[in-house]
Amino acid sequence: MKEIPMDAQKVLLLSILLGVVITVVNVFLVALPLWNVYQEKSAKFEKIARRLKQSKARVRDEDLLVYIKQLKEKIAKIEDRIVGDIDLTFVMEDIASIARDSGLELKQILPKEVVPLKTRSLSGLAFSRILFIGSGGYHELGKFVASLENSKYICKIESITIIPNMSDYHHNDVKVLISVLSRKE
Repeated sequence: MKEIPMDAQKVLLLSILLGVVITVVNVFLVALPLWNVYQEKSAKFEKIARRLKQSKARVRDEDLLVYIKQLKEKIAKIEDRIVGDIDLTFVMEDIASIARDSGLELKQILPKEVVPLKTRSLSGLAFSRILFIGSGGYHELGKFVASLENSKYICKIESITIIPNMSDYHHNDVKVLISVLSRKE
């Protein structure tokens, strides 16, 4: 290697010194402030992300609480429609009243057997069967069934037997087996 002339050495040394000065100035005036801003913004971002996660959890909890409250209200309404054993007489009176309002003539209303529900979650509940015997037309019978289904009781129609009266179709004999949801008390 040849020896570098003195002027070139000075230029090289000045270039290296100038490069070091520019790098130091760049680090202290540009990079360091940017690093500090980055760390500050990163900390704020983390804080906002934590708060967002907490508020999402809170919203989910509040939605869940509202949903649970709605379910409890629905359950309470359904439980109000379940009759006890001692209320069965009132249920039969109401069925007789519904029949009269529908235009059916009541001949007899009899309590039948009680059929317990076989599920564990519904233990203590049963269907109390009631046999309604009366007479009337098809239209009145339809009105009676619709009124029963919309009554304050949870009930289902097990069977309907119509014995037609050939001389007067408005006075057919009808037998309706009704199951009313009840609670053993």
